[in-house]
Amino acid sequence: MLFVGLLIFIILTFVRPQDFFPAVIRLPLVSIVMGTVGVGWILSRSNYKNKKLIKAPQNSLMILFWIIIVLSTLSVKWLTFTFNTFIDWGKYVLIYFLIINIVNSKDKLKIIIWTIVLCMGTTAIMGILQYYGNDITGMGMLEQGRIR
Repeated sequence: MLFVGLLIFIILTFVRPQDFFPAVIRLPLVSIVMGTVGVGWILSRSNYKNKKLIKAPQNSLMILFWIIIVLSTLSVKWLTFTFNTFIDWGKYVLIYFLIINIVNSKDKLKIIIWTIVLCMGTTAIMGILQYYGNDITGMGMLEQGRIR
């Protein structure tokens, strides 16, 4: 179940349908799914004897990278930008930790990689169509200027 939640989280993060479908516009879908999968992951880890999050040096470097990104925004002295950067990059750090903890087989890894590739391809195609004046969703993507 966590794997399906991870897939939905990745799709919502990369394609962002909540930006252009009116039924879900301005709903915090990514935050809801992120919180649900994160809590589910934490609860599933409570069964393990070794509860250490940072097992490999790469994990601590990912957290350090996130901290450095957030600290680098403090130079503009704009607190809301720093907070938004913290949240936006937090999604990717969470995706990293969820992938390394939930994906435990080659088949799941292939599914995750292909999901990311297809999501990025979908976003790229929508951006190209938007550049040429086509709004494939019919929901005002051209007025929003979602992809530049």
